[in-house]
Amino acid sequence: MNYINKVMLVGRCGQEPELKYFESGAVKASIFIAVRPPYRSEQALWFDLVA
Repeated sequence: MNYINKVMLVGRCGQEPELKYFESGAVKASIFIAVRPPYRSEQALWFDLVA
């Protein structure tokens, strides 16, 4: 069986997206996103996203 996982992160960008272009025509984008936990007393969680 094939399963599809979906993740939705809502937060703030830590910096401008970094784009990298390859000779094959492919593009890689990297960005850091800070997501606030449900309790404000906790530290923000940082995610490094690559697409």
